[in-house]
Amino acid sequence: CSPAAGGGGVSHRLQSVRHYNPRSHINWIKWKARWRALQMRKKARKPKNHSKALLRFRLTRWGWMRLRSGKNSEDRSARSSSRKYRKLRTPTFVAEHDLKRMRRIIPGMRLHSKEAPLDKNPNIRNVRRLFPAHFG
Repeated sequence: CSPAAGGGGVSHRLQSVRHYNPRSHINWIKWKARWRALQMRKKARKPKNHSKALLRFRLTRWGWMRLRSGKNSEDRSARSSSRKYRKLRTPTFVAEHDLKRMRRIIPGMRLHSKEAPLDKNPNIRNVRRLFPAHFG
């Protein structure tokens, strides 16, 4: 590729190309062995609960409740009305998708989510409309 031919003056063979791949020089077998050993130590360790999380959650006979954040806020605009402030102070029930977070924060406690029992009454089902009488 000469300049006279209109090729720009630099041939492709003379351009610098990086041939060094740092990932190929890492000993992956050693690193994976270290990672497995670390995971085994981590698994054998006693699971410890987050100390502040236990103050925010409580178990009642109706389920897990959590205290809302923001009730100690100094910002006046955050609690402009008394209804909003009262709502911040009341504890709420923990939703089903929040139990995953609680399992991570409080690993020492066994948290079971109980779903509503299935009602097997055939008279309640939608298929019941096809039949003329109730099943007794």
